[in-house]
Amino acid sequence: MFQGHYGPAGVLHFFFPDVSLVWLLVSTQLIDIAYFTLQLLCQMNVSHECPYDFLCHEHATFNVELMRRNAIFPSDIHSEYSHSLTGSLILTFILTILYSMVQKFNSKKSVSNLHHHHRSFLSLYGVLFLGVVSHWVLDVLVHRPDVTLFPPFTSVRIGLGMIGILAAKIRVVGGRRNLDQKFWSAFVVYGLTATAVNVYAYFGDDTSKRADQVVDGSPVPPDLVPLIFVLYLVAFSVSYFLDSSYGVNRDEGDVKKWE
Repeated sequence: MFQGHYGPAGVLHFFFPDVSLVWLLVSTQLIDIAYFTLQLLCQMNVSHECPYDFLCHEHATFNVELMRRNAIFPSDIHSEYSHSLTGSLILTFILTILYSMVQKFNSKKSVSNLHHHHRSFLSLYGVLFLGVVSHWVLDVLVHRPDVTLFPPFTSVRIGLGMIGILAAKIRVVGGRRNLDQKFWSAFVVYGLTATAVNVYAYFGDDTSKRADQVVDGSPVPPDLVPLIFVLYLVAFSVSYFLDSSYGVNRDEGDVKKWE
């Protein structure tokens, strides 16, 4: 499912070509990256024994009823902070700081970039926020009502549950030229990887066979989280070649146009 979240990054890069595609991809997955990181840090100690109350708000629990039906994602997700508008605002702020620091470091390192015009912090924050919040919006469309708005100020949860009827991928290459061998190689690698992951996610595991082996409401161990992070790394690495092969002229006019 998380493969579909990459789509908005391509759209944003089309309209804001001066912002790195790699960082835009990271922004679209930042909510899940935060969630899975908190899962690992908590190590699923979601009972009263958990030493870090804040960390242990983020976890998943088995839903035996959904498992017996072999439903897609047969678990209850507890992601009150990461998957919320509050979390999106905070995570975007952190990502913008990191991106700005990397930009300054690269400018000092490269003589040709010493006089290169960069976006203001607020402008960059706005672009990256569109990437981060796109994840939240898509989750509202496909999740069950488990997506929060503004915790801790409100506990309202929303979700349209359209995972069974909605499947969309957005690919934007319009207006780009000089797509070289690096681009097509990266495109093929990503396409094959995404297809394999999606096939396994939807057809590779019959959860009904394990429904009687787990306790309803017990925590789901984060065994697959390291694999998910590896897949993130593959996607971000591939996006570097998709980005650098475009040959976009990132001059001051491109930046000021959107500030």
